[in-house]
Amino acid sequence: MLEPSEASSAPQPPAEARRRARRESFHQHQGGLAEGKGMVYFAKEVRLTKKHEEILAQRLLLLEEMENDHGDQKTEKKASLIKAAKLAYKRNQDLLNDIRTLEEKIEKKVHLRSHPEMVNLQTLYWASVEEQAPKWEQFLLGKAQYPTGVRCQSPAGNDIRDTAER
Repeated sequence: MLEPSEASSAPQPPAEARRRARRESFHQHQGGLAEGKGMVYFAKEVRLTKKHEEILAQRLLLLEEMENDHGDQKTEKKASLIKAAKLAYKRNQDLLNDIRTLEEKIEKKVHLRSHPEMVNLQTLYWASVEEQAPKWEQFLLGKAQYPTGVRCQSPAGNDIRDTAER
């Protein structure tokens, strides 16, 4: 059987020749695909690929936005911590200044007391320690029991009694 282009060698009208050329071009373009189904699948594949690329681009944008938001939150948190640290430092400096002021006031009060009175109190304190130390030394070393005959003061500070009476 002869091909349509070879069937007639006689000149054809221009419209008929154009139709025939289009048909031949279409059949060549099909490249052996059955009735254009391959082209339909190819078109769907192209659409799906484009849609996939759009989704990936949107995903990338969303990830970048999330990173930016997270970075902003980190920056805000860091700024908040720095501000809190500065406030704490200022508060601590104020407390130290208050303590120094109180120390100075106490030192002034101590110096206002008569010096001989302080020396007398210190002398009495150390005399008491020297007197009681031998009685407590063995007990504190864990070699003896609680010393008896030691005078102690009650927690209220007003009742003095002998420990042997307990």
